[in-house]
Order: sequence, then structure tokens, then C-alpha cells
Amino acid sequence: MSRVVVLILSVVWMLIGTASTVSAQSNDPAVVAAEQRAFRQAVAVVEPSVVQVQTVGGTDRAGEIFIGGGPSTGLVVDPEGYIVTSAFGFATKPSSVLVRLGDGRSFPAEVIATDHLRKLTLLKIDVTGLPTVEVSPREELKAGQWSIAIGRTYQVEVPNVSVGIISAVDRVWGKAIQTDAKISPVNYGGPMVDIDGRVQGLLVPMHVEDEQVTAGVEIYDSGIGFAVPMDDVIASVERLKAGKDLRQGMMGVQFKAQGFQGRPYVSLVRQGSPAETAGLASGDLITGANGQAVANVADFKQVVGRLYGGDPLKIKIDRDGKSLDLDCLLVEELAPYQRPFLGIVPQRELADTPKDQPGTVIRAVIAGSPADKAGLKANDVLLKVAGTETTKSAFLATAVTSKRVGDEFEVRFLRDGKEQTVPVTLSAESAAIPEKLPAVVVGDAGDEEDRPKAGVIRKELPGYGRSYWAYVPEQFPKDFRYGVVMWLHPPGMTMQEELLASWTSVCNQRGLILIAPLAEENAPWTADDLVFVGDCLGDLEKTYRINESNMALHLHEKTTSVGLELLALKSVMFQGVILVDNTTALPALKSTPERELMFLLVSPKADAVSVRFDEESARKLREGKIPVEVLVEDFESEGYPKQESVDAIGRWVDSLDRI
Repeated sequence: MSRVVVLILSVVWMLIGTASTVSAQSNDPAVVAAEQRAFRQAVAVVEPSVVQVQTVGGTDRAGEIFIGGGPSTGLVVDPEGYIVTSAFGFATKPSSVLVRLGDGRSFPAEVIATDHLRKLTLLKIDVTGLPTVEVSPREELKAGQWSIAIGRTYQVEVPNVSVGIISAVDRVWGKAIQTDAKISPVNYGGPMVDIDGRVQGLLVPMHVEDEQVTAGVEIYDSGIGFAVPMDDVIASVERLKAGKDLRQGMMGVQFKAQGFQGRPYVSLVRQGSPAETAGLASGDLITGANGQAVANVADFKQVVGRLYGGDPLKIKIDRDGKSLDLDCLLVEELAPYQRPFLGIVPQRELADTPKDQPGTVIRAVIAGSPADKAGLKANDVLLKVAGTETTKSAFLATAVTSKRVGDEFEVRFLRDGKEQTVPVTLSAESAAIPEKLPAVVVGDAGDEEDRPKAGVIRKELPGYGRSYWAYVPEQFPKDFRYGVVMWLHPPGMTMQEELLASWTSVCNQRGLILIAPLAEENAPWTADDLVFVGDCLGDLEKTYRINESNMALHLHEKTTSVGLELLALKSVMFQGVILVDNTTALPALKSTPERELMFLLVSPKADAVSVRFDEESARKLREGKIPVEVLVEDFESEGYPKQESVDAIGRWVDSLDRI
């Protein structure tokens, strides 16, 4: 059977799938036949340059996404053996790569470099004279054009094909074309072509808010797919040939706007960032970028979102009514962020908090902090910080985090009915445990029948056939916002009795819920359990109100690795991590403005190995500007800390909303 005949057969299913689209345009058999011939001819033009990419080794999962070991697709971009594909297939860190051409020949491939911004990976095989493709210029891409998605996975001899239209251009901050052609992991890395067989783009998973290599794959069957415009692919390939990975260009600013439609007023400029070097300052309004007008945050991201580290960026700003032009050189990676710290734990704003309360009440002051050095005390009422009225703790937090470590300003506060003012110089955030922290006090708990179930509860999670247990304090009203401690037990031992004995009184004092997902038959935790663990927390939130500023992940011994994977998920947000008796080297983590995170490392005094691991882990965390506190306590290795230590851990969790 000839290759042309095989190709014709391979698109039959595609033609059936698009029959409704075709018939909607015309019922004329001649028109339908002409369209079918055009589809076949377009595929035939590009098909010789479409290859199968098979990875060998590595893991079968990246975060929450199961990738498996099936083949994906690639496209020849240079006759000298260069092939570009989607980086999605390489999230598993394979040990080797095999490329199979449409004519059946197979070659081992070398990974040259990866474009992390556009999710492309460049491969090289030892062969020359490969057929290449014609590119559809970016300026000719229009919504409504035919788009034919091609892969080579099910059978190497026959490409798999689907047909749709371009539904939008310049999506995902200018990086992608959107299509309604059927896109799935098997044709990631393959071309999307027009009716003339010219390549419009390379198929990849994309997500507007998440830049991880697997982000967007979860929506592949939703009728929305993305492709990197081929002009951009070719430009990326020329840079990737040098063997250096490409990454998103970083500027180092945050905006006051909550959402993409707000005006781009700068709220924070990272220390040592390109934005600071360029002269950008808090309060500036960005009005232009690389010659394009900027009306909102979305406009700005549309320009910057497609730039790499090392690319120049010209910005126009409005500062106090005066227009200024600034030159910025983007970088691939920003220095770790140092979160500024005042050193107070604010009084919780509970249901019975007076609405006319003049400011933010200090619940506790962290010893040695700027607030402590300035003479602030518990029960002082903060009225104004750095010129900002602090009628709510959220306003206070914003006033502090908009500043930088080393900034000095005045704090106005009320003590014993008298207003006072003191100067304060912010320090880097501290993870110190408050020596004194009053228990959470609330008013009338209300009718017991009106409150959700309290005490020790156990619940099977629907859809999993697995359970979690939790302890919920009994004395709090139904609208109380609980802090959370999530416990991941060591393999083979839930330690429920030990945890309840130690944490019941702490939870009652601190308004905390202790929740413990149960591993399957007490087996070791794996990456496959991450979704289940996150869903346990989500199930808890259906019944109880949660204070999202006081959530800690509690790990012990052999649960550290999977716990760190859980932290990496954007769907589960903890502010604190408690590691007890840890014997796992922590990776190099870095602080960012987008996420507050601090660690409490607790090791048994008699276990020199655990103490050494904690000391080394603390050093690495501090290098990444992540606050960390180390406790070396008197308890048995592989056991659980004594009550005095657990009381201190409880105070630490209760103070995670520190400012």
C-alpha cells in the first residue's frame, strides 16, 4: 500500500468528525469533496517532517499530572537533524530519547536545550537531509482560519489528524494561538497547519496563570488547545541551538491592582531586581511597554509575557504627573525575596470584634523584632503605619509588605487611651516562636445543635474509598475561622493516639483543627496521593470555616519528600511547615512575594543525624530567604515531642499570621 493511500485512510475518521462543520457551511457535495481534498493535501505536505518522539526512563508523573511512558510528536525544523517538540514529554526527566521518522528509521536523540517560557524542547539526531516545512507568517494568522492538528504516535507510519479553526490569536499573554481542533498529549509537539500545509504553530499545553511545564494539560479535552506561533518557534530554536535553556524574563515588580483589569500602579519593587536598576519605584504608573500603550495589568503582561531573560524592555511611566522613559534588562531569575517584618501578631478579627474598633490590636510582640525594639507591647492599638490607616489587620499587612527590609517609618499607636508615635526600622521576617501568646478567646459558642460536629471525627472521602480523621475543638461558634495543622503520618503508623494526646489541649487553646489523611493501608506516601491529600483539606472546608493565614503542614521522618511535593501545588496553600525528626536533605527553596512560607524544624537532642540534617536544612532555607526556626528537644528518635514542645509548636502555628 502506498504512503499516499495510507495517508488518505488515516484522515477518514477526521473527515467524519468534521462533517457537521463542513455541512454547516455547504450541502453541495462538490464543496465537501473539495474541502476533503484540501485537508488531505495539507497533511501530505507537512507529514514527512512529523516524527514520533519516545522517551525512556524517568518517572511517570509530574506533580499532579500522570504523564506515562507513551510516545509524543516532534517536528523537523532543520535538515541537519534538529527537531523541536513539546517540553511536556520531558517533565519526567527521561534517561534517553528515541526519534522515529515517518519512513520507519529510528535514531537516538540528544536533548540540546529547553525553552521553559514557550514549553519547547530542541532535540538533535545524527542524520542530515531531513525535510522541513513552510511557515505561515504570524501576521497572517486570523481567527476563523482552518487549523489542522497533526501527531505521529499511534502508528509511526500513519499520522493522527484532527481539524478545527483558529479561535483566537495572541492568547496566554501573547505566546499562543488558540484552536478548537482536538489537542491531546499524544500530539503535543506536533504541528498545526493551515489549508495550504503551512505550519501555523507547534502544539503545546498552556495555561494563563500557571507556567509549569504540565500546566494546561488538564483541559486538553475541553475543546480548547494551544500552539506556539511557528515564527516564535523558529526564533526560539535559533537560540536553543547554543545549548542554553531559555526562561521567562523577570522584572521584579508587583502591582496594587487585584486582577488583570486594574491599572498597573507599582506597589513593590524587588531589591536588586531589573526594575530597581531601571529606577522604577512604588507608586509609579506604567503607561507603555516596548512602544505599546498600557492601560491595565493585562496589557503589560501581554507585552512582557512573551519576553525571555536577557531581553530588553523599554517602559514608559507616569510619576507624579510627569512622563518618564526607563530601560530595563530582564533576567531569568530574581534574587530570593526578603519579606519585611514588623514583628507583631495581630488580634484576630472575630465575629464579636467591635466594628468601630479604631485600629489593629497587638496580640503579641515577637522578641527581638523591630516592634519589640521600638517598645510596642501587647494590647497596643496600631492606628497608622507608614502613613496607612490600619483599621484592619489586612491594611497593616499591606502597609508593611509594600515596604522593604531596612525601611524606616513612623508608627502611631494607642496605649491606655493616649496616642504615641515611635520610629520603626523593618527587618527580615522571623520564624521565632512567641514566648507568650494569649489563647484565642471568643464569645458565646452558641447552641450546640447549631454548630458543626466537633471532637474526633472520621470521614471517608467520596470517590477514593479512603478516609481522614480530624480533631475539631468544641467551644467555638459556627462562624469561627479555624487554623489548620495537617499531619502526614509516617509509613505504617498513624500515631493517632499520640497526636490526640498532645494536640487536643493545643487545638482547644489555639482554635486549630488537626486533620490527618490516612495513607492507603498505611503504605508509604507517594506522589499519587497528593490529590487525595488536597481533597481532604477541601472536604474539611465544606463544613468548617478556615483561617487561610494559619495553616501548617506537619511532617515526620519519612513524609518529608512527599510533603515538599504537596507544598509545590498551587491548589494547597500552607504558611508553615513543621518537620519533626527529619532525616531528609531539603532542596534549595527560595522565598517569593507571592507566597508566605516558614519552617519549624524539631529534632531529638540524642539523634545526631537528625540534628545535623536540621542544621544543614536551616542553612539552605536561610540562603533562600525563607524564615526558619530550629528546636532541639529532649524526645526519643522516631518518637513524638513532649507536651512542652508541642505547646511551643502550637504557639508557632497560632502566630503564622504575624506581620
